[in-house]
Amino acid sequence: MNTTFYVIEVIQFFAGLFLVVLAYLLINHYRKPLLDNTFGDDVRSEKSFVAMTDILYFLIFVPILFFGINIAPPDDYNVAKHIQYTIYFEAGLVLLIGVLHFIFMTVSTKVKVLR
Repeated sequence: MNTTFYVIEVIQFFAGLFLVVLAYLLINHYRKPLLDNTFGDDVRSEKSFVAMTDILYFLIFVPILFFGINIAPPDDYNVAKHIQYTIYFEAGLVLLIGVLHFIFMTVSTKVKVLR
């Protein structure tokens, strides 16, 4: 029973880490045209904005991954419930990435309007 619990926890952590890194790489790949459109010739502001968003991205998602780790199984441990919890955790992580990316897109277009 405990072995299954720990295996699922490790899979949950690495699946979440994979999703976070994959989303980060995709966002980095597709944000360049948006940033060029938003900041134009202001390279210094663009670099500062990129550095700030990169740091904030990992400051948000790494703690979430660590908060999702359970050290010991609960008294009423059930493998099916644990797998369901893992699915909910990963889905919530992807939803949060999507919401924050939407906010990033909204803020970056507002910056263009304010310039």
